[in-house]
Amino acid sequence: MDINENILKWFNGEITDETAQQLLAAEEFEFYKKLKERTGRLALSPADLEANYKQIQHKKSKKGIIPLRPKTRWLPYVGIAASLALLFGLYQVFFYSQHLQTGVATTETLALPDHSIVTLDAGSEISYANAFTLNRKLKLNGTAYFEVQKGKTFTVCTEQGSVTVLGTKFDVISAPNYFQVNCYEGKVEVNTKGKKTILTAETSLTANGLHQKKVDIHHTTPQWMSGKTVFESTPYSVVIQSLEKRFGVSITFPEHYKNGLFTGGFPHDNLDKALQAVTLPLNLNYTINNKNVNLQP
Repeated sequence: MDINENILKWFNGEITDETAQQLLAAEEFEFYKKLKERTGRLALSPADLEANYKQIQHKKSKKGIIPLRPKTRWLPYVGIAASLALLFGLYQVFFYSQHLQTGVATTETLALPDHSIVTLDAGSEISYANAFTLNRKLKLNGTAYFEVQKGKTFTVCTEQGSVTVLGTKFDVISAPNYFQVNCYEGKVEVNTKGKKTILTAETSLTANGLHQKKVDIHHTTPQWMSGKTVFESTPYSVVIQSLEKRFGVSITFPEHYKNGLFTGGFPHDNLDKALQAVTLPLNLNYTINNKNVNLQP
């Protein structure tokens, strides 16, 4: 069942508010809840409709026309339908209605409506509104590099935090309990866990759980755009997740390695070389069975 069917069932009283809240994203639920409350108050006066009908009937009887009594029960819903159509259209314009997702081992570059450039790493996704030029705000899941045109505030929102800029070059890496922002040009404001940090050119912020670390960097573009992914004191689980996205494999490894910090990198052109790069420093062995990889001491 798609989102439109769920909304219609909710508006018709076929499902409860609690069920609708489970079926819809939080932002969508709040939007349609307000819409439902507003349309619930819409009604056309039955007295006016009846008076209009009698007036038409009287005029027609004078001309010798036998009138058919119209069924007017649907008329009160015309206004509701029109309001729904209008507000749904506004939702499509001002909310996250445009989506782009990259597959395994692919990066993709696109121009946003304001002419800013975004490059998505493998297994990443962005979404933004049709009216992006009016409100330069987008959602990111994964890793992306941005070259932002100067103008109104430009905000990248992730599950781990947000980045706000006016015009600059930076990338964002967002994973469960891990958030990294690298600023290559200009200045960005990073907001994560309620704490704001200003990054200038060639600086980086990493947030791992409740711990945050700001360091200098010595490259002017993301290294993952040049055929190699590099890590600096990064949780091993994030390293493995990046490898999985890059090569389209599923990797299992001992649980106690999950939060260990890894410094190093892996190439994008060969799975064996990549696995060697992330296992040898930890004295791990690996076996490959089709798309499944197992790491063991």
